[in-house]
Amino acid sequence: MRKLQMSRVDKILELVADQTLLDSCGLVAAYCNCLTPQQACDLLVRSQQSQIILRDRLLRKVCNDIHGSYARCHEKLIQRLLASLCGADARGRKGVGYCLSTLSQHLPSADRRAIQTVFLQSKYNDVRKRGYKCLSAETKVPQKLIQDAWQQFHDPECAWLIFKTLPVSYLIRVVQRFQRPCLKAGN
Repeated sequence: MRKLQMSRVDKILELVADQTLLDSCGLVAAYCNCLTPQQACDLLVRSQQSQIILRDRLLRKVCNDIHGSYARCHEKLIQRLLASLCGADARGRKGVGYCLSTLSQHLPSADRRAIQTVFLQSKYNDVRKRGYKCLSAETKVPQKLIQDAWQQFHDPECAWLIFKTLPVSYLIRVVQRFQRPCLKAGN
């Protein structure tokens, strides 16, 4: 009888299950580096709720793959992560948000902007904070995106981005809107 050969993905999952191996040596990293881009993307989606060490190794692998060639599997990965962000619990949002913000640094501008838009439109403050942080690293910040986030949420991180990046004329309009209610209330 022929012995079934274990796939690389199965071997990684087996190593992750053995805590002593996971923490003590670089076997997981070595196996992750042997994965194809498609395998790494699939396993990253599957490993969201598992060990952080595995997630981080896979994230590093996927980022390196993106630098080599941005493939369809990477586009699908971003779509799957964005979809899972919307339905995740607080812990899941944190992990998926971390993956998306890490990956966004290595993505083409259109995909990076899509992630930032989803972050800034989120009803969750912790997700929006990731979006503001991603935008603060940009050389050219989309003014409309920041203005919309400010209109809807008035987050302090958004105010900081407004002062850092938007024209003074917009700042004057924002300040005047806040002064009017205060002046009327003080009559």
